[in-house]
Amino acid sequence: MVGLSGGVVLGMAVLGCLLGFFLSKAYAKQYGETAVQWGPFVLQLIFTGAVLANLPGDEPGDELSYELVLCLAGWVTSYVFALWKCWKRTKAQNADCVYAAGALAVQILLPLAVSLAVMVLLGVIVFGWLWEH
Repeated sequence: MVGLSGGVVLGMAVLGCLLGFFLSKAYAKQYGETAVQWGPFVLQLIFTGAVLANLPGDEPGDELSYELVLCLAGWVTSYVFALWKCWKRTKAQNADCVYAAGALAVQILLPLAVSLAVMVLLGVIVFGWLWEH
């Protein structure tokens, strides 16, 4: 995210959340259930936040840390598990290919967008408050 301001990242996160919401709503309208698998979504959200929190900075000594490698392993595992669960449900519901692809896109996009939005908003609130005091 080098070169992107907080406003741009927040805007991208909000757009991702909105896209995920509308894709999930379309899936729910067609099949009676939301596209998101909420149990795996929580794991995705936790590991995405952990990865974002452990990314190396721009300082000369910053490098790939052991914590980041563990977070990345959990992140990949949570995404594989979530996509498998999502695909399994769309298969069980005999979802059309377009709706199945939309459900998988929601399962990928929504945790990323929510994590980014939360991180940026927390950063603005915490650092804004600290800057004022």
